[in-house]
Amino acid sequence: MIQVSSYEIDLSFNDLSYSGKVRINLSTDEDVILDSVNHEISSVTSSGTPLKFSREGDKVRVYTGKFSGTLEISFSGKVDEEGIQGIYKAPYQGGYMISTQFEANYARRFIPCIDDPSKKAKFSIKVQVDKDKDVISNMPIKEVIDQGDRKTVVFHETPKMSTYLLYLGIGNFDEIKEDFRFPIVLATTPGKSVRGKFSLDIAKKSVEFYERYFSIPYQLPKMHLIAVPEFSAGAMENWGAITFREIALLADDKTPFSRKRRIAVTVAHELAHQWFGDLVTMKWWDDLWLNESFATFMSHKAMDEIRKDWDLFGYFLSIETSEAMERDSLFTHPIHVPVKTPEEIEEIFDEISYGKGASILRMIERYVGEENFRKGVSEYLRKFSYSNAQASDLWTSISNVSGKDVNSIMEEWIMNEGYPVLKVKREGSKVRISQERFSLIDAKDRVYKVPVKALVDGNEVDFLMDERERTIEGNKVKLNLDRTGFYRVFYDDVDSFFETDPNPMERWGLVNDYFAFLMKGMIGQDEYLSLVKRMEKEEHHLPAGEVASQLFLLYTINPKRWSVAKDVLSKYAERWKDKDSEVDRQLYASLVDSLSYIDESFASTVAPMFEKMDSMIPEMKDAVTLAYSVAGGEKAHERLMTLYKESNFDEEKLRYLRGMLASHKPCLVANALNMALSGEVKKQDIPFMIIWGSMFNESRDVTWEWFKAHMERISRFYQGTPRMGVIIENILPFVGLTHSDAVDVAEGVKEGKTFVEVGKQKLELYKKLF
Repeated sequence: MIQVSSYEIDLSFNDLSYSGKVRINLSTDEDVILDSVNHEISSVTSSGTPLKFSREGDKVRVYTGKFSGTLEISFSGKVDEEGIQGIYKAPYQGGYMISTQFEANYARRFIPCIDDPSKKAKFSIKVQVDKDKDVISNMPIKEVIDQGDRKTVVFHETPKMSTYLLYLGIGNFDEIKEDFRFPIVLATTPGKSVRGKFSLDIAKKSVEFYERYFSIPYQLPKMHLIAVPEFSAGAMENWGAITFREIALLADDKTPFSRKRRIAVTVAHELAHQWFGDLVTMKWWDDLWLNESFATFMSHKAMDEIRKDWDLFGYFLSIETSEAMERDSLFTHPIHVPVKTPEEIEEIFDEISYGKGASILRMIERYVGEENFRKGVSEYLRKFSYSNAQASDLWTSISNVSGKDVNSIMEEWIMNEGYPVLKVKREGSKVRISQERFSLIDAKDRVYKVPVKALVDGNEVDFLMDERERTIEGNKVKLNLDRTGFYRVFYDDVDSFFETDPNPMERWGLVNDYFAFLMKGMIGQDEYLSLVKRMEKEEHHLPAGEVASQLFLLYTINPKRWSVAKDVLSKYAERWKDKDSEVDRQLYASLVDSLSYIDESFASTVAPMFEKMDSMIPEMKDAVTLAYSVAGGEKAHERLMTLYKESNFDEEKLRYLRGMLASHKPCLVANALNMALSGEVKKQDIPFMIIWGSMFNESRDVTWEWFKAHMERISRFYQGTPRMGVIIENILPFVGLTHSDAVDVAEGVKEGKTFVEVGKQKLELYKKLF
């Protein structure tokens, strides 16, 4: 048994090399095993006495025997110039910064340490750098020691925290600050902080919300939001020094609503982690899901209070719940899974850990009541502050407050994979409800414990359905009110559903369910299109957007079979063109985007708007850029490429990149793809290029051939992560429709195997719709 109390880190950086010492205060009953990757360790001492050590792969054994005291490890390391994990070089036009990304187990690439989330410790950091460099870490700067053309930056000691939450950033930063009870600082590379005010405002309001909700103040004396120019994740909750991709943090008045909403949710997500994940941390990675699902749920809850007009829980359904239900009906795993190896950790950063977990929390909140849920969470955070906990500890707290048996329900949902479909059948004056597991592949059936919210002849009824079948008295029955339950509903008579005056979330749920039933073969194309026809007069953005999204996907699978997409999307576009709320404008823009790809003549009517990009409503920018590319051919392509190279912000760069990949001319698509290997496209953005190119019908073939030719090189960028598997999951269902070699190539991917398996299963489903 080993206990770590503190780390004292003293390093000197020279360009992309560093050396120094780390002192680890610990006690152990046996030899100390350190995690260490790519370090040259010159000595290990204790109180000046050398200790014997040996390297065993990525482990270093220090022969201490039973020991209590301080180990001093002298070592050197290098900043990674190719990968984007551990400590790495993040280049930008005109320079670079050094940044870190340690989740899940990459702190061992920075310093020799005991890289285990349960081994919380305090960290003191001292860093020597060139005098013109800025340094950011988790805590405020304690002092700066001038050393001529060099300087040493000393930081205050952190509270007890896990190694994966440590942060170090070195470079030249622009900073803007929000005055608050403590400083909230947004840092960017030079010239970009001008787009930081939006996120600062969201951060301040989110902290205010969480402090009220949890009844616990933010625990550190400052907070940094740091825009990193090259970043493997979307964002990372390092305590007090949160990192983001630039596109996940920076926005201004000309940023489209969809991007601003995504940024706001991301900021709120990472801030939720400052309590749930940082203050209280899981004991081991098998409870990673609780960290991520809770932050996902709470970020939407926070933003729903901050911006009621943004329909955050409609957005939650369309992004988190929908994607989780699709994934959980394919090659899946329980929310809670045993984790033993680093590779297994990376494989569970998926829709189950984020979206399904968050959706189950929403279901449980509805079951116990909002206030009981809040009090239970607050009790849990207070009890386990600065330490580690398990998911069962949270269920116990909520059960204690609510008086309901949350433990048994949650154990049922997190330890078992999948979810049910509840089938509703009218039988005279009664309704029979039965359940079975819903899966798009062959899967073992089971009975679930389902907290059901129902409307029976106009009256709300709650019950826990833990049997295969039950009968209730009533004529008109609607299940899954407000779509809070993680299950699908199949009505033997859809008319009965519409007779209950369903709200937009419930209409969204029906459309989402019946698309899944189409995929499974429970209904045919005619029955599905009959429902689509019924939804043509829909007036709310949420269900209308779901129909539009489904039809565009079907069109990309087979334009001839699903040509109805153009007609329905056109009708929606005509109805939405004059609506002026942000959510409605965004739907209109997405309709124009899809129609511009489907119909070149339509794109030609939209393309001239490209000359007025600075004055148009922000929501239209992506759609107009795509239309300009589709209609403009080579001339438009050359202009977009020039604009891409001249742009300084990722928001514009990705817009132009996507536009180029939407071209209907394969030679132009190939030209854009080649930028990925010239150094002009960030490593973090290459997967987007491959996925976009594979989804678009006209660019699919050339993208696949290009990807095959460069797979080996691309895979090196993401070594040690499942990113290649994620790419395959997204492109295989499309390229596999017309390329017989696709599955064989996909199976050759070495990392992210579970994602590859999901891609293979999606391909089989898409073939049925082809």
